[in-house]
Amino acid sequence: MTSPKGVAIGNLGRFRIATGGSPKGVAIGNSRRFRIATGESPKGVAIGNLGRFRIATGGSPKGVAIGNSRRFRIE
Repeated sequence: MTSPKGVAIGNLGRFRIATGGSPKGVAIGNSRRFRIATGESPKGVAIGNLGRFRIATGGSPKGVAIGNSRRFRIE
């Protein structure tokens, strides 16, 4: 897990990063509320919330990919 040009934070109690790296963006996963379903976030932010959000896209190369499992679904 590397963070050469961005932020990658993992906390065993609250956070879990499911991505391998966050080269130019922010990748944050919360084991209780957030889960990142994308493999990487090279130039943006990829955040998923197990309660409300789910990211169904493979990556967020130049922006933000957020999906709401109850209202929205990103293919």
